[in-house]
Amino acid sequence: MSSTALPSSQPHESGFRWRIGVWWMIFRTAMEERLVYRGDFALGTLMRFLPIITQIFLWSAVFGSLKANGDEIAGYRFEDIVAYYLLTMIARAFSSMPGLASGIATQIRDGEIKRYMIQPIDLIGFLLLNRVAHKIAYYTVAIAPFALVFFLCRSYFIDGWPGFGVFAAFCASCIMGFLIGFFLEAAIGMIGFWFLEVTSLLFIYMLFSFFLSGHMFPLTLLPDSIEPLVNLLPLKYLAYTPAAIYLGKIPPEDLPAELAIEFAWLVFFIVVCRVSNATAGSEASVMSGTTQESKVSPNYWRVFLTFARNSLVRDMTFRTNFLLQCVSSFGWTLMNVGFYLILFQYTDTIGADSGWDRDKFFIFIATTWFINSLVQAFFMPNAQEFSELIRTGGLDFALLKPIDTQFLISFRRIDWSALSNFFAGIIIIAVSLYNLATREVDAMVPSAMSVLLYFVFVACGIAIMYSLMTCLSATSVWLGRNQTLYNFWFYITNFSRYPMEIYNTGWGKPLYGFFTFIVPVLVVVNVPARLLAKPISPRTDQELLIVAWAIIATVLSIAVSRWVFKKSLGAYRSASS
Repeated sequence: MSSTALPSSQPHESGFRWRIGVWWMIFRTAMEERLVYRGDFALGTLMRFLPIITQIFLWSAVFGSLKANGDEIAGYRFEDIVAYYLLTMIARAFSSMPGLASGIATQIRDGEIKRYMIQPIDLIGFLLLNRVAHKIAYYTVAIAPFALVFFLCRSYFIDGWPGFGVFAAFCASCIMGFLIGFFLEAAIGMIGFWFLEVTSLLFIYMLFSFFLSGHMFPLTLLPDSIEPLVNLLPLKYLAYTPAAIYLGKIPPEDLPAELAIEFAWLVFFIVVCRVSNATAGSEASVMSGTTQESKVSPNYWRVFLTFARNSLVRDMTFRTNFLLQCVSSFGWTLMNVGFYLILFQYTDTIGADSGWDRDKFFIFIATTWFINSLVQAFFMPNAQEFSELIRTGGLDFALLKPIDTQFLISFRRIDWSALSNFFAGIIIIAVSLYNLATREVDAMVPSAMSVLLYFVFVACGIAIMYSLMTCLSATSVWLGRNQTLYNFWFYITNFSRYPMEIYNTGWGKPLYGFFTFIVPVLVVVNVPARLLAKPISPRTDQELLIVAWAIIATVLSIAVSRWVFKKSLGAYRSASS
């Protein structure tokens, strides 16, 4: 949020023209802020299209290896699934509110919220106008890419355009989804008036929103015992309902009742948000954060241990928040497991003749969690902070320290709660290896050499991901800021979450080559998982070349990231210059 100068009229004036002038100035200022960092904003807009690519290949592999004869899963054909994900991408572009709740909570914790609460304007209205400006700027940038993607994917919309009534219901649902998303996240952010940390609550919301809104898969794929309960929640209006309306999955005669229920939820969250704001404004006290710096030794191991200990102390200061984050991370893992178990009800392998059956695929998924949890625990918080240090000029102080700047920036904070997924991966991989060793057909026990190489290439994967993250965060020097870092990280790692075979076909081959040899995220998980699970045996020359390339890619990635980091420091201009 940013401060905005009010019109020159008297503050006590309450006329309609004065109010319109105030809101117009707020809206115009918000638009200007979005367009100041056009490069970062455009990059974040384009990155939204990456997940749909991975979903197309995943579901193509699933439909290509269905157990039963037929071409439908829970009433969806392959073309319907692709169209569904395209439509949920539009719905989520309306309903997602990146940084809203966390921004409110941070400003409450730091005491900055006071300057907004004493202004003669409505705080909720101020935030809403900022978010409207964000969406308008987003669609101004995104309209051309959206049109191109939908034109290229027009063959997936088998039934063509819906009727006017259905299309109007789709638009109304998207608009109400935007308002529900705004007031829901604003209410979560205002919990910060009563609790010191709301990160865990926000993560729990994001967890349930991702799975139960229909963002990950159509809600009709849920078991019959769960689907009715999920349909009672408001989260489905953030993604599933607009897409289902457009595709005709909701009968026309049921549309008025469905939209009425969505409107009722909107009114409910408006009331909750208003009550939270009024209560907080009358009785809440705000606080200012303080930091304490200590002189550290240039002994790198001791410095790292100091950082680790300080991070753990901070996490233990907010123990409830820490435990909730661990539980919600573990819940995220369980929901992912549930999603893949649903898929394996319809297919025996991910991709026809790929060798990735259920147990071997879960070894693949556990490897993904090992690598991602370590990267997110040790490097992600620091990469995000690096972007802020560049933008605010705080990097000046890091450059003055008698220690390597990249080391200092990379390890100063550790998110211990992110390691909960690491331990969840241990459970998953242990169960999968046991199932492989004890099954009657095609039993498999990995050799000691396979286990040793597995750990070696997991370390290589972590190094590649760290190098990629360093390059991404360093771009803040040229972009001004890089708020899309985490989104880009999530979208890129989506490609590494699935076996590389599903991309090595048709128009996916350019992606296979790009994400194997240019940005080598496909080798991060595929190589160690393949060495342990051995989905294809005996080894082919191509597989051995991929293993060798993983080592080369690791060395090159580290060298390139170091070079980019040094270049970014050379281009950095301090806050005083």
